[in-house]
Amino acid sequence: MAHPMPLRMKKNIQLIVYTGLIMFLPFVLKGQGTAEKYVDSLKQALQKAPNDSVQYSTLHRMYSYYEEKQKDSALAIAQEMYKLSSRNNQQLSKIINLGMMGYQQMGLGDYSSSLKNLLKALEWSESTTVKQKNTWSIESGTRATTFPKGTEAKVVESQINHILGNLLFNTGNLQQAKPFFRKARNIGKETGYIFRLGMASMNLGRCLLIENKLDSALNLLQVSDSIAQISPSSRYLAHINTYLGDISQKKGDQKKASQYYHLAIYNGIKSQNFNGLAQAYIAVSQFFLLNKNSDSCIFYAQKCLEVIQDLGKSFSLIYVNKGNVYQNIYESYLMAHQKDSAAKYRIIALEQKDSINKVRIKTLIDFQQTLFENQLRLQKLEKDKIVGENRNRTTLFVAGIVLVAVVSLLLYRNNRIKAKDNVILQNTLNE
Repeated sequence: MAHPMPLRMKKNIQLIVYTGLIMFLPFVLKGQGTAEKYVDSLKQALQKAPNDSVQYSTLHRMYSYYEEKQKDSALAIAQEMYKLSSRNNQQLSKIINLGMMGYQQMGLGDYSSSLKNLLKALEWSESTTVKQKNTWSIESGTRATTFPKGTEAKVVESQINHILGNLLFNTGNLQQAKPFFRKARNIGKETGYIFRLGMASMNLGRCLLIENKLDSALNLLQVSDSIAQISPSSRYLAHINTYLGDISQKKGDQKKASQYYHLAIYNGIKSQNFNGLAQAYIAVSQFFLLNKNSDSCIFYAQKCLEVIQDLGKSFSLIYVNKGNVYQNIYESYLMAHQKDSAAKYRIIALEQKDSINKVRIKTLIDFQQTLFENQLRLQKLEKDKIVGENRNRTTLFVAGIVLVAVVSLLLYRNNRIKAKDNVILQNTLNE
């Protein structure tokens, strides 16, 4: 059980954080101006690109810029990259591009399309025919220097496994996600690709955090944090800091949790990682709600909504979405005995959750159908002795079976929560 934070500690922490953010603001604004100039220069370079190779590398840099900032733009760029790599028979680049598309579709809640692209990418990444057919870079910027030459095919395979793990995680299949994260992590170790080692350690740590295996989660996240200090995964420090804050909070260290959460905000702003920033904001909002500070909870919830809007109108992850944010605002007003505001935001929260759940249930059903169709195809291929056993695909099929329960539980849970909260709201309004 979380203990309320002393009022003096609350004010001290808030003062430190607000002061730090205000001091950092000029650098953020300057950085945004520089970023805009950078994107403009890339657009100009794209128009002047003399061939497909140069056009592709320019698009790759543009994708890296939008990857965790604007999901719609990143998806459109990845689709253009896929056309170029297909036209030029760049096999490994094609696989990477499918992974990019799948990752962005996941963030936009289109699980079925994401799965289709990732299954195709997984199949191609395991094929021996694609190993040497690539001359274009499979990574851009500093990431391109983080793995040894000759390991490109394994690096691609690790990336696809990692994204598949993310997709399974965000469709509520935690146990099925972990083997993919482990495989990505193992390939990172084998090849010396520290970026993937750090990212997979981060997501495995998050899985263990949810399972309440706090010490094991902490070990993995500390590995991820140490790698992020010396590699391009520093862009994901906002995520790492947030999960470390969650561990501290679960262990009862409220001061350390607050420090980690606000460090996550700092790093999310600094790196312009809006995905990580949204996670940090909703975590801080929830932190203040648990510690009975309604004003701060509402402040950070509203910040989270602003970032989600920038990420894309359909942006929705399993724990970070508008429904959960509005729920925090509603509970804050309820706690502060502001009945009218509580009633207003409870209605908004219910509407958002209903909307998200309708889309989520539909996409989960489509997701399940895709898994089933893929399993039938694999069974036919195995029967014809074209392919052998594949543990990853078997795991994906099991995930499809689990989704039947996930969809049912989602409906049941949504109805129970709605009924319970309506009773609470009605009792509050009648007081």
